[in-house]
This record gives sequence, structure tokens and C-alpha cells, in this order.
Amino acid sequence: MFPQAASNQIGELPLPPSGVMHVFSRLGRGGAELRTWEIVQQTGMLFTFLAVSGETGSLDQEIRHGGHQVEYVEIKNVRDIWRAARLMKRSRLRVVHSHLGVASGPVILAAWIARVPIRIAHSRSDAVGGATSGSRRIYLAFSRLLVSALATAVLGVSPAALEGSGLLRGRWRSRAQVIPNGLDAIALRKKAQVGRDKRKLDSRDRLVIANVARLERSKNRKRAIDIWANVALHRPSTLKLVGPLNEDEATYAARIAVDDDISRMGSNIEIIGESPKVAEHLGESDVLLVTSSREGLPGVVLEALACGTPVVSTNLPGVEWIKSYTEGIDSLDLAESDETWAKALLRASEGRAAIHASFLKSPFQISRAVEEHLRVWGLQ
Repeated sequence: MFPQAASNQIGELPLPPSGVMHVFSRLGRGGAELRTWEIVQQTGMLFTFLAVSGETGSLDQEIRHGGHQVEYVEIKNVRDIWRAARLMKRSRLRVVHSHLGVASGPVILAAWIARVPIRIAHSRSDAVGGATSGSRRIYLAFSRLLVSALATAVLGVSPAALEGSGLLRGRWRSRAQVIPNGLDAIALRKKAQVGRDKRKLDSRDRLVIANVARLERSKNRKRAIDIWANVALHRPSTLKLVGPLNEDEATYAARIAVDDDISRMGSNIEIIGESPKVAEHLGESDVLLVTSSREGLPGVVLEALACGTPVVSTNLPGVEWIKSYTEGIDSLDLAESDETWAKALLRASEGRAAIHASFLKSPFQISRAVEEHLRVWGLQ
């Protein structure tokens, strides 16, 4: 049956069930998970979330507190696919929305077995990650065939995300759809102002650079540290590393931060770690630095622009697509020198109001994203 109606806050009216299941590897504070969670909250309905890694995530408790269900089924073999199908059948779902891109095949197969009428594969990156081994390539090829044959909709957060998924074949060449992420720019701007208000008067001459990323090799965080080190030699500055670091990255950051020339300049690194207050950190920062080697539609770039914070980023297709609609982005190739990147950071625009205003005119608004998702779920 549908999840029982529940209140998302004490004293509020019960929320109606949506009949929609969102599928992720795990529910961490990544862009895809956060953007989906924001859409869910805007709909005023109950949803089910499935983590197919079988692992808990940092968003689990918050989602459950909102009255939604969080389930765990590790999908590694045929037996697991049947377990997922039984869960979907018991939940009487109308929609299974997999955010795993080309790797959605087993999830889509489980939804087909469970006779879920709407089966969506959603691509969020401009390249398929982890396709290094022969077995992985075979798995992804098989998964792609399942998606192509059994999905009822294929979505991408940007044209590059669709192209990079490898799903634009056969009928999906013309039927796949781009639905960009949407943000509540007004709410983010208010949160960013809290961060700006915390900025001490005596730190105005200090350049504060934010680097926000999840724990993933493609985020290329060592390169961000190297670029900041070049800035730190010329101007007192702080690098705020928001999001989890692996041991190697943390060790590297600590080593660079105590370099004699850097410490003599008064520059430093703040390791923030995983935080629900990304907008506040972006507001406190003068510029966002993004050194990713692949992205679909980088959520943190959208967040920064909504906050009015300028961005210096890798010139990835998704970034260039955002740039075509907004102000505030300076994009460079990763092949450019650290010095060139540092110069871009030092000249980053301070036109916060103009950046925020241009973002408000862009297609990356939460209202539009909610409307488009309700349409593909058949709830509008």
C-alpha cells in the first residue's frame, strides 16, 4: 500500500502519498540528493527513498523527520533485484525515479518486474564514472540495454549529462528530456546574508575562497588546494574546504597550510567538513572555486550564483551551459597553470546583486523544477 499519510511537522495536516520512489546509491549531501529533497518538500506529498548501496546517509534522518520513508536494498545480483521488486510491489508505486543514470538498469528492471507504470532513469553527470575495468564496462553496457528497453522516460540535468550518459540511442535520441535542477534563490540569498554578516570587519582585506565538494575523485580537490596556494603567496587568504575529505586530501591540505611562505603571509585553510550550511559558507566567501573533472549540472555553482557569490570553475559543458544564462562565472581549462587560475580568483567579480539578479532570470528556479517533475511523474 501507499506510505501512510503523515505530518512533516507536529500540528500540520497529513501529507498525501505521491506513489513515487526516488533511488540513489546513498542519501548523502550531494547535489543530486539535495536538489531532489528540495523538490520533494515543495510538493507537499509523501515519497519513498531507496538506497541501493544498502548504506545509511547523512540525509536519512532529515527525510524521515519529514514523514517520508527511507529503505535500503543493496542491489548486487539477481536475487537483490527480486528483493527490490517485492519492495516496490508492496509499496504500490506509480513511479520509480532512479538517479543513477546509465547504471539505473537493475533498478528499472526491478520496477518493470513490479509492474510500476512510470520508470525513469535520470542522468546527472557529463561522463560515466568508474568505467575503468572490463567487468564494469560490461555491466554498464548491460545496464544501458535495460534502460533503453524498459525505461518509460530518460532525463538529464543538462544536454551534456544526456550526451555523457550514452543513453541517446534509438528512440531516446528524440524522446530524452532535459530538466535542469532548480533552487530557491530567495531563501539561499537570505542564508548567504547570515554568512556575510559573520564576516569580521578586519578580514575585508582577506580573500576567502570556498571549495565545496562531496567525497569523489572527480572533484579534484588537491588541484583546488594547489591553486589556492598560489593565491596565498600573493595575498592573505583563506581556503574553506566544505564537504568531506579523504585521508590523502586532508593530509595534503595540512602540509600545504604550514608552508613557511604561506603561513608567513597569514593565509590558512579551514577544513569545514560536511555541513548543512553551504549557503552560509558561500555567503561568507568572496568566490567559489570548482576544479571538477566532470559534472552534469554542478549544484554548488548554481547555489553560489543564487547567493550572489562569483565562481571560478573548470570549463565543463554543464558549467558553460549555466554561464550562457547567468553572470558571475569565469571558466578555465584544467590544463591552464595554477597561476592563471589564481589570477582568475584574484579578479573575481564582486557584483553580488547583479549575479543574484541574473540568476533569478535563469531557468534554474525551484518552481520550474517542481512543475517539470510533477509532469513526468504524472501528478499534474
